[in-house]
Amino acid sequence: MQPQSKIIFMPLETAVDEIRKAVANEFKRVESEKKKLEGEKIFTINAVSKKLGRNFQTIKKYCNNGLIRTVPGGGIPESAIMEFLNNSRK
Repeated sequence: MQPQSKIIFMPLETAVDEIRKAVANEFKRVESEKKKLEGEKIFTINAVSKKLGRNFQTIKKYCNNGLIRTVPGGGIPESAIMEFLNNSRK
């Protein structure tokens, strides 16, 4: 079953304001995430697969499924590797 689309009618000025708010909120979220990661090492999927001794495709699948957190651009912060290792030991 496909999701249903909704059509919303609003004045152009209102739509522009809503889009500006959404973009500003996303920008703030990304900036906040960047600050959290400041100074932290970011690894590629290939580097993580070698580091953990796992297949590249396995690590990529873990990232796509949210088991390993990634940053915009697909890099994997060192803290995400540690979180994954801690969760996999439980």
